[in-house]
Amino acid sequence: MSLLGKVVAILNVLAALLFMYLGAIDWGKHQAQTYPVFRNELLFHGLPADEDDQGTHMPPTKLAKQIGTPALNEIYPTTNFSGGELGGDNVGTQEAEVQRVRAKVKQKIDSLDGDAAKRSYLREALLGLARNAGERSAVHQRVNDPKTTLADLAGDLDSWFEVTLAAARVAEGAAAGKDGYDVRRQAIAHLLYCLSPEPAWHDRVRAVVGLIAYTREAESQAAALEEMTRQLEIAMADDQATFERDYTALVQRLHYLADQVDHLSYDLISQKDLAEAHRVLVKSRERDVEEFTTRLTDGQAKLRKTLAKQAELETKLHTTWKNLTQAVNENIKLEKQIRDLELGQENGERP
Repeated sequence: MSLLGKVVAILNVLAALLFMYLGAIDWGKHQAQTYPVFRNELLFHGLPADEDDQGTHMPPTKLAKQIGTPALNEIYPTTNFSGGELGGDNVGTQEAEVQRVRAKVKQKIDSLDGDAAKRSYLREALLGLARNAGERSAVHQRVNDPKTTLADLAGDLDSWFEVTLAAARVAEGAAAGKDGYDVRRQAIAHLLYCLSPEPAWHDRVRAVVGLIAYTREAESQAAALEEMTRQLEIAMADDQATFERDYTALVQRLHYLADQVDHLSYDLISQKDLAEAHRVLVKSRERDVEEFTTRLTDGQAKLRKTLAKQAELETKLHTTWKNLTQAVNENIKLEKQIRDLELGQENGERP
């Protein structure tokens, strides 16, 4: 090779190295400029819904593969983003967060002591997930139904996770002419937003689902609460009207009963006076009875003495009558003997 050829070859190598150097610098600048855009997209749209979510990038690219450990450390920058009671490891997709929280909730329910505590936790969780007053009323009725078991309530809560994780959410959004993942993201935002009121948890939810979905869910919750407030105000107005009507009727009845009490009190006083008069009469009659009893006892004693004396006199009379009868009979007998003697003398007979 000639000297010129060697010089040209060296220059080509140097040009290639310079091109590679400039390309590396350009790629670094490009990454440095595009990363804030990517980071802002995560801030507003949250983590990718699942491993296949391509976001709004052109050309399409799976976002989950673009999120490394440094990005996750920026998404969850402090312990405030740990999530409190429902918190845990940093995840790279919203689907992974829902699966992690699903396991965390089951663990929480199993750790509670007693059926009452478990039922209370499930009640609060299901009420928080209710979207309107009708659903809240249905939850109240189901939780308070003694036929509803803890397994039934746990199944109701788990069904929220099951439906939220269903791939049909993406097809549902696509069929509506929207980004298929928007529907799924909003369903995930509703589930995570309503599971706990802890500030630390909401910091994590905001980082996971993004500001757009979080704000939409907050607005949806505010609208639902406003609607429930109006319904509650209407119910309170109806209850107040019913109370006033019942109160008026009750006051009238109380007045009527008060009059009845006054009449009965007067009657009671009259009856007490009458009872006192009767008590005096009863005492008087008791004294009369006692007096007559004493007199009767004395009369009976005198009667017994008189009867005894009468019996004695009757005995004497009987004896006297008996003796008199004997004397009369003896007299008759003697008179007969005298007549016989007299008749005998008249006939010349001697005694």
